[in-house]
Amino acid sequence: MTSVGGDQRDRRLRIPAITTAGEKVRARVAHASEEAERNAMAGFRQVEVDTFRRVLFAIIGTAVDPGSCL
Repeated sequence: MTSVGGDQRDRRLRIPAITTAGEKVRARVAHASEEAERNAMAGFRQVEVDTFRRVLFAIIGTAVDPGSCL
C-alpha cells in the first residue's frame, strides 16, 4: 500500500493502491478463478449457466456482474 500526500502519520490520508507485485497476484487469482468456474460449469449448457447467473444476481440484488458468482 502506498500513501498519497499529506502527513505520513495521518492514517486518514492513506489511500490503498495496488502495487505492481499485487497486480500480478490479482491477475493470477483472477485467471485461476475463471478456470475453476469454467471447470465447475463444464457439464452445463450455456443456457443453463446463463439461468444460474440470473438466479445468483437476483439473490445478490444486482444485475451488474461484479465478477465470478461461484
